[in-house]
Amino acid sequence: MFDFVLTTGEGANRPLRYDLAAYAAYRPEQILRYSVGRGPHSLSVAAFYWGSHPVHRLSDRLRVGENGFACLAGYPLDENMKPIRTVDRFDPNRAADYDGDFFYLAVNEDGACRVAKSAVCSYPLYYARTKGGDVLASRAMLAAVTAFDTNRPLPNIDFARWICTYGGAGNSEALFSGVQNVFFNQNVMVRDGRLVVSEPDYVFLGDESLEQLYRRSPGDYWDDVYEYLLASMSVLDFSDQPIDFPLSGGKDSRLLLALILASGGRDRLSRVYTNGSAISPDVRAAQMVCEVLGIDHEFVDSVGAGRKTRFTMDDKILGHVHVTEGEMSPHDPTYGGKPAQRIQLLGIESGLRNVSGLRDLSDPERLFAWYRVHLAQGDKCGLFRAPNAQRNLDDAERFLKAAMTAGVPAEQVPVLYRMVPRSARWVSRAWRAHNDRFFAPAIFANIALYRATYNCGAPARGREEFHFEMLRRAAPELMDVPFAHQSWNDTLLENAGLRGAEPLVWPEGTRPETTKATQEVLYRSFPKIKEFLLLHEGPVTDLLLDRDRLSQFSLEGAHPSIFMALWNFVLIAAVELAPDLDALGRGLAGTDIGLPSFDS
Repeated sequence: MFDFVLTTGEGANRPLRYDLAAYAAYRPEQILRYSVGRGPHSLSVAAFYWGSHPVHRLSDRLRVGENGFACLAGYPLDENMKPIRTVDRFDPNRAADYDGDFFYLAVNEDGACRVAKSAVCSYPLYYARTKGGDVLASRAMLAAVTAFDTNRPLPNIDFARWICTYGGAGNSEALFSGVQNVFFNQNVMVRDGRLVVSEPDYVFLGDESLEQLYRRSPGDYWDDVYEYLLASMSVLDFSDQPIDFPLSGGKDSRLLLALILASGGRDRLSRVYTNGSAISPDVRAAQMVCEVLGIDHEFVDSVGAGRKTRFTMDDKILGHVHVTEGEMSPHDPTYGGKPAQRIQLLGIESGLRNVSGLRDLSDPERLFAWYRVHLAQGDKCGLFRAPNAQRNLDDAERFLKAAMTAGVPAEQVPVLYRMVPRSARWVSRAWRAHNDRFFAPAIFANIALYRATYNCGAPARGREEFHFEMLRRAAPELMDVPFAHQSWNDTLLENAGLRGAEPLVWPEGTRPETTKATQEVLYRSFPKIKEFLLLHEGPVTDLLLDRDRLSQFSLEGAHPSIFMALWNFVLIAAVELAPDLDALGRGLAGTDIGLPSFDS
């Protein structure tokens, strides 16, 4: 994989004091540079490539020569759903007809710049504006260092107040002040030497013909979606590596496993495994699935008494901050890893089901009331100084009102919100971070599937109709195998003439265990985190954290995801304490810059 930074205008050829290679996700093996033009019409681009990847070869993905520069990230599929493997085969004039996930950038010898991306893209984009020009980059660090010529940009209070309560920012601010995200509903172009980021398109998911087809014949509708979904599995043809498959007890991974088999991929499964102890509902549900399908299954107890090694965090926390730049939760296994020649399919979805369930949100009043509850009144941990919580709610309500003003029905706004400010950040960032290390296509994070589930309407999403209809087409024998803690909607079962299975739960008398080692460590470390945050002083932390409230705070009765908020307070503190951004990527332990120890 690779990182890039594009600079336009007067600043394009300005020498920087810092080596930009240090701010790529990983130390690059090769650096490619290209510059063209003069004065306000100058353009320069640099790409930082690291190898050891089963799909992204330098010769396939990056090109620089007399005719200019071009790069291609992601996994585009052509009009026949065949992989486009090289940058030279990608035609930006036909990009609107391409499927899959991609980002393309080209600068030619005349100074013309072309940007093309899929509407749902695993390659996050960040931009910053300066007096002399603009910067577009694949990482917030690259954008900040290039635009402002400093390797110690300040963290952004408007970003911090979101991630320290919700785990995903509800505005466009990046971790560093002056840097913004490009969302799924925005496009990018360069015109007259300036970067142009389009205004958000709130109706980009709507399709009246799909709405009419669903109303006319739901069965035909889901048949078409299933045929598309099977065809989209051709993304696996980008690699011939065996598939390492994590199977949980839920619906996403079960459906994904069924699709691999239905598309002829059984022989490519090298391993099907589940994290957890032998008595966990997830492990038991996964074992039942594999037994029905005739597949070997294994489980990995990485947290409980059966784990073989002690989990450590002190030497990983700064690596996590460096890789994720605040956009991902602590249990995402992306920090400290090395590229590997393997595939790992993940059941990432964000919008195929209703986060609001079957609630009636058909008018603005109900919608705003639910969002205030859903966002925990803007302060999930109850530790903010005023008025940070209200500012979170203000951000969300601005989005909701803008969407409804554009014509989005109130009941459709929650899925749009989940797909745009949240998925364009957390989902694409996790997706990209996995793909930096190995081949990890996200089958469900796909604009065609998002449009299909959007246009069947909120009630169908609330019933989880997509998962139900796809699984009973891909593997009907799995429909009555119980899930862990989940079940099918009664109406769907009744209409299909099926009987539901009681969900699996923890056996009576056992204590539920987390399968996420970081969550367990943070829970045990709460006293040390609390003591540290009471004493730590930083420009953003001081504006954000109410230490009087923290001194009275107890985990008893706290929100279950409080560990994520606490982790993100520590993440912001790490950026404040680090002598410079280089320190985050140098392999230092968190204790080296003054963070508390999580290992003892």
